[in-house]
Order: sequence, then C-alpha cells, then structure tokens
Amino acid sequence: MEQNVRSVFWENNQVMLIDQRLDGDDGCALLSRLREFDGTRNARAVAISAELDSARSVVLTTAGFDTTLEKPVDITRLDIALATPGTANPFSASRVY
Repeated sequence: MEQNVRSVFWENNQVMLIDQRLDGDDGCALLSRLREFDGTRNARAVAISAELDSARSVVLTTAGFDTTLEKPVDITRLDIALATPGTANPFSASRVY
C-alpha cells in the first residue's frame, strides 16, 4: 500500500480513481490513508470495482468514496459522476453501472 500512497503525491489531486483490488490492497484502507494528506484530503474519490452491487456501493460510499463505478469503466458515466457535486452516487441506488 505504501507504494500506492507515495505514487499519488507528485501534485495536488482533484480526483482519485481507486481500484478496489489494486495490487491486492484494500481500496477503503487506501482511501483512508490518502485522506490523511493535504494534497488528497479534498479530492473527489471514485471507487472502481468489477464486483459492484448496491450493497457494496453503500459500503464504499460509507467508507468515504464520493461515488462508485463498475468495471469496465464507461468514460461517459465517469464524466457524469465527476460532474455531479455533492452526490454520493449520481445513479439510481437500484442500479450499478
């Protein structure tokens, strides 16, 4: 996880796309660690997962992610997610994208 944390700090980040199985790390733990630093504290956090359903989406947003997207990520859905400020999940709670 430390290598993933260090790789983020080359500039201030506005958005973090965090794969839930990145190199075997837990995406929720990685987000928690990244929120400790000024450069990532206020960045939008998007959880990306191949195993996403409504229950998992709730777990991820409760853990601090602003929104969730299912892999493979559709760029249009990513644009919508990033353009929807203040919304934990801009999509219907009953559907996973």
